[in-house]
Amino acid sequence: MNSAADSPCVDDLLIQVHGALADYDFERVTALLDQLHMQAHSPIQALRLKLLGVAAKTGGKERSSVDQFTELHELQAKVRESGNAKAAVDACLVLVRLKMAYGMYAAAVVDCVEAVELCLRHQLTELLDYAVRAQSLVLSLAGLHAKAKVLALHWLDHQPALADHALCRLWGSLGTAEYHHANEQQCMQARLRSINAHQRTLAIAKAIGDRRLTNNALGNLCIAHTLAGHLEAAEQYLSESRQLGIAPVVSIFSNGNETIWDAYIEALLMFARGRISAGKLLLTHACMEAESKRKECLEPLIKIYELLLQHPDPVQAGQDVRAWAAELARLHEQRSTLQMEVVARGFEGMVQSAEIAGQNRALRQHGDELTRELAGRNQVLSETVAELSAQGLRRERAEAALQQAHDELELRVVQRTEQLHEARLGLARAERMASLSRLVSGVAHRLNTPLGNARMAVSCVGAANAQFKQRMTKPMTRHELAEFVESGSQAAALAESSLARATELMTVFKQVSTLEHVESASAFDPAALVRDAALLAGEYVGTKKVEIHFDMPALPVCQGYPQMLLQVLKQLLVNALVYGQKPGEDGGVWVAVRADSGSLCISVRDQGPGISAAKMECIFEPFNSDLSGVGLGLGLHIARNLVTDLSQGSLTVSSTPGQGACFTLQVPLNAV
Repeated sequence: MNSAADSPCVDDLLIQVHGALADYDFERVTALLDQLHMQAHSPIQALRLKLLGVAAKTGGKERSSVDQFTELHELQAKVRESGNAKAAVDACLVLVRLKMAYGMYAAAVVDCVEAVELCLRHQLTELLDYAVRAQSLVLSLAGLHAKAKVLALHWLDHQPALADHALCRLWGSLGTAEYHHANEQQCMQARLRSINAHQRTLAIAKAIGDRRLTNNALGNLCIAHTLAGHLEAAEQYLSESRQLGIAPVVSIFSNGNETIWDAYIEALLMFARGRISAGKLLLTHACMEAESKRKECLEPLIKIYELLLQHPDPVQAGQDVRAWAAELARLHEQRSTLQMEVVARGFEGMVQSAEIAGQNRALRQHGDELTRELAGRNQVLSETVAELSAQGLRRERAEAALQQAHDELELRVVQRTEQLHEARLGLARAERMASLSRLVSGVAHRLNTPLGNARMAVSCVGAANAQFKQRMTKPMTRHELAEFVESGSQAAALAESSLARATELMTVFKQVSTLEHVESASAFDPAALVRDAALLAGEYVGTKKVEIHFDMPALPVCQGYPQMLLQVLKQLLVNALVYGQKPGEDGGVWVAVRADSGSLCISVRDQGPGISAAKMECIFEPFNSDLSGVGLGLGLHIARNLVTDLSQGSLTVSSTPGQGACFTLQVPLNAV
């Protein structure tokens, strides 16, 4: 047995088996298969060898049976598991031969198409020739001559060109298709195209030295020239055919009917020459010879009786025509019955094979099949051990390098993460310090005035008391005493009002922290809440009359913090009523409320002067007021803190200078 290194030679031998099967040279097929069994091969090659073994049984002397269907069914399952394209093409071509043996030509067309598509998809050029030859042959046998013609024209124009055997089959198929077209339509142009195609077939067959294809082409040319009236050319081709010493084979499953076809061709030429009696005598002898093997000679017998009906004897025309017509009808009926029986047997075989395939598969997993499978796997394992051991060192080195790179990358990631964390902490500290600085500065600035006024009042009271003590040593008039009392009252009033203002400011400052807002979540009606906020904002604004427009469709009851929302909405509406109106114009405020996707969305829009981009960036910062001393600049800051910290919501603003501003409040429908 040869070594596994010879496995490429196995693929070459498998291709040669396909060629021998296509040429119906079953002796050569057997010899090649015997040679392949002596070779060492891979599991895929072994699978392909089994498939071609089934094809050899199908096309040789052994007829198809349920066992062959079952075996092919199991092999197709293994092919699908392997996913090998070449094995898949082999399975399709073997199934084509099996269906052809049962006369199931139309069903075989589908498998031919699949084989061709697999060859094109995986660029299997060496198998494409045989797939195209099989497809052309099956179309001709199925009587689909129009499709056979289209296929032939397509592949004859294909680049790169197919092998010579495939081209010979395609030209022959094209000639046969044109022959049937000429007979059906009585078209001389089709007849001439048929002759031209068969001449191309003859030229290629002679060039490749194939005597069988050469003889077939000569027979087809003899028939075509005779029907076209070219009798000299027909006799020349017939003479050349006889010199080859091979009877023409018109069907691939000839089964000994070659001499009958030879008699038909010669009689056809005799009738064309006017030698009616000699032609009839020849056909009569041929019919007598065919009776002994009538089933195998149905096709040539039908052609013979059709030819006899075209040339009846003038003397005994009525009797002969009736007898020939009756015999022709019996032949057609016998052929139809035979085809139905063959197809029925083929269908029955496939059904039975499908039923027993599962049972046989379980049984064949034991015994010799299991032993061969294990042996094949052991061989594959032994072949891979050397490769695995050779790859071991390379893999270890690659893994070591990869681990080192991974460790270095992980170290850099840790270092960068620490740096980023420190940078974020520093940035957060800086932001907190900056925010605290702005808050302290704002508080100090706002408290400075009332506290300064209170201190000044207290200082004035102290100075007045000192002056009053000095004057008490002398007599005092009623006017001086009243003046002292009045100045003390004024100083006390100033100090009281200033301290009250400071207390008010401190109350507002405490609202900056949401911790001072104590409220439990409760149910509320958002529409009623919005209207209450509008009423409070209107009372706060007082005499300023601005119409508020509401857009509030049916809204569900919400769960949240209604007092907080009331405070925020009041602040937004007050801002819109006071600062969101253009002087001298009738403006308005538009409030829209929507409940969607688990959120309550409230927008407050005005048509005032708008907000510039620079002011938009710091509008929610504390003490952000450009109102010339009116207000503290804490309203929006407190509102956003309440919304974000207490309700886990959001407060945003959008504005275009000159076109107003829009504040959007969004909170959950069901806050906890």
